[in-house]
Amino acid sequence: MLSFCLFVASWAFAQKPRYVDYKPKYDEWNKRYILDKITYWNDRTVFHFRYAAGKYNGGMTFYGPLSPDKWCLVNIANSSEQFPEIELRKIIREGYTLYNVYQEEQISFSTKPYEIFTVEVHFPALPSHITQVDFLEGVTKRRLTNHFHCLNVKVKPFNDPELGTAEDMQKRVDAFEIRTLGWAKTALNQPKPPKEIAVNTKPSPEEKPKPQPKPQDREAKAQDKEVFDF
Repeated sequence: MLSFCLFVASWAFAQKPRYVDYKPKYDEWNKRYILDKITYWNDRTVFHFRYAAGKYNGGMTFYGPLSPDKWCLVNIANSSEQFPEIELRKIIREGYTLYNVYQEEQISFSTKPYEIFTVEVHFPALPSHITQVDFLEGVTKRRLTNHFHCLNVKVKPFNDPELGTAEDMQKRVDAFEIRTLGWAKTALNQPKPPKEIAVNTKPSPEEKPKPQPKPQDREAKAQDKEVFDF
């Protein structure tokens, strides 16, 4: 019985990350998504990603590990050092889990106004010498604004004073949803927008966004778009 209890305790401990970065520091590529947090495990590094659909019907795609456009972490100091996505986990749409584990090529969605998607992107554990990476959805697509990128992500050690807390993460998520949707949808558990926020299925002719030039360098800010990764 004692051996069994010790085994259960060891297993439970193994399921916990070594530490969590609740305040990821990186350069934003597009304002419609953020990194909620980064969890550091013994054998993996997990990026927790959140996407907010706009006020029009649209579409988006998540790329799995079998896709050439899978996510990849690229060492800033040595771009030849790359860590491809292992798998996607907990693909969640509006609070409902669609896939607990996804290891195939890609999954596409037709999005409705103001929907929230979250996903865990799993990578190998990063070596201790790496301090900064690019989080790229398709290494060859790094200049495309309709791909999910986060640039210059700081890889923090376990004793970094800026790891933050779960409360810090929730404040960041609330601020992100207020900025992109108009209200803190997740915090308030309010799936429908307030009455003062109109829901539109398609842009009117005068509201239709004008085409924007592609950024010419990796530091450029992306323009807001409603359709991702088709």
